[in-house]
Amino acid sequence: MKFLWIVAVLVFCFISPSFADEIVQAHIVGTSSIADRGRAIKEMTGQAIEDVTLKYVTELIGESKTLKNSNLIKTKIVQQSSRYGLLIKNSPVKASSGKLSMEFDLKISVTNLKNMLLKEGLLYSEDGPPEVLPMVSISDKVSAQSYSWWVQESNQETAYIKGLMQMVHKQLNYDLFQRGFFGFKPIRFGLNQSVPEIFRNGKLRKEDSLNLGFLLGASVVILGNIELNQEKKIADTYKVDVELVAVHTGSGRIVGEVIRSYQTGMGSYKSVVKTKLTQEVDKFSRDLTEQLKEAWKKGIFDASLLKVAFVGKRLSYAQLENLKKEIIGLRYVKSMKERFFGPDQVVFEMDSNLSVDDLAKRLTGKNLAGLELGIGEIQNFGLTFTIK
Repeated sequence: MKFLWIVAVLVFCFISPSFADEIVQAHIVGTSSIADRGRAIKEMTGQAIEDVTLKYVTELIGESKTLKNSNLIKTKIVQQSSRYGLLIKNSPVKASSGKLSMEFDLKISVTNLKNMLLKEGLLYSEDGPPEVLPMVSISDKVSAQSYSWWVQESNQETAYIKGLMQMVHKQLNYDLFQRGFFGFKPIRFGLNQSVPEIFRNGKLRKEDSLNLGFLLGASVVILGNIELNQEKKIADTYKVDVELVAVHTGSGRIVGEVIRSYQTGMGSYKSVVKTKLTQEVDKFSRDLTEQLKEAWKKGIFDASLLKVAFVGKRLSYAQLENLKKEIIGLRYVKSMKERFFGPDQVVFEMDSNLSVDDLAKRLTGKNLAGLELGIGEIQNFGLTFTIK
């Protein structure tokens, strides 16, 4: 009884609290040509863990990226396999034709494996930390002034609101850094000099702002406005309205948003506004950057919206729902939404972290919901599958 209790404790300590989040089980046969049985067992065990790890890493980040980073994966991920893998059973050693073999059953926590890939910067196609560009305007309705760093240099009239915006940038950069992001410092380093004339507009469309962010190398652009107004009902009191939206430049997807409205105390305009913004900036900055971090963890940054069509066979409602359910169940598919129904085709918008080519390889020939998929056409942002 004492022995059983010790084993139970060891197994419990081996599994982190999040192990049950998403667990898969794998069976693999290992072989070795080493004559020494102890060394052979060690080699086969290590190879089994490595092979299973590489299999699921490939499913998560794609074959090409796995091959490119194989050394990093082996040293940083496989060498710490106890954080995501558990060897639950192995068979006795068998000898045949001068070789030794063993069968292994392993459990893998995909959630823990994802977190380790994220820590090493492997969960996304981009290299290094995501870069975030703030493109927030500040509008001073009291003094009838506005400032946008990408439009103009500041002057004596806009020096005050420029100072407020620098304070916001400084806090954003601090909170971004704390969460593993890199924040641009456009005011400090005169980034406006690198902005093409066509983008020097204080009221840029969202598409143009994303294009500018992409041009400057940003993964995320923070759009929005900070508006300063006089409070009409209370003398010598002012309002500070903050609206910030973080948007992924690649997909146009919103990955964070904060909307706040503050009222200052009574006093001199510039003094009470600066005091209120100083009191609140860390709160809304922390809120926004925490949303970015959560979006990053969920794999939203590297997901691509793809148009995926299934043609060649009229599907019943039940078949369609089963097909959708099975595809969404795949680890590399974030979501699917119906966009078009026709007599012999259905079109979905798919959210995936795989490239079009990798997705085509994964799904071609696969049997889903009793339907075999064949590849029809591959485009930059779309796929057509034939249903057999």
